[in-house]
Amino acid sequence: MDIASRLQIWRAHLGLTLEVVAKRAGVGHPLLSKIENGHSNVRLLKLDSIVTKGLKMQLAAFFGPLPKPAARRRPAKTSAGARA
Repeated sequence: MDIASRLQIWRAHLGLTLEVVAKRAGVGHPLLSKIENGHSNVRLLKLDSIVTKGLKMQLAAFFGPLPKPAARRRPAKTSAGARA
């Protein structure tokens, strides 16, 4: 799997926006968007910053097994038994 897809998957799994990850990593969110969409290459030092600072994870974990897709959850029931 390519780096762009891994970035998208991990960012979504962690519930982070492009803006949050970009700000933490010290890059512009337009650049991060281009990287995630495969429209820009990323150098190793920049990738290290995006992963370790932006996603707050280790590079080894980033390149390891991907998280499993979250199961769809049903809305909680209200006290009357109707779905909220």
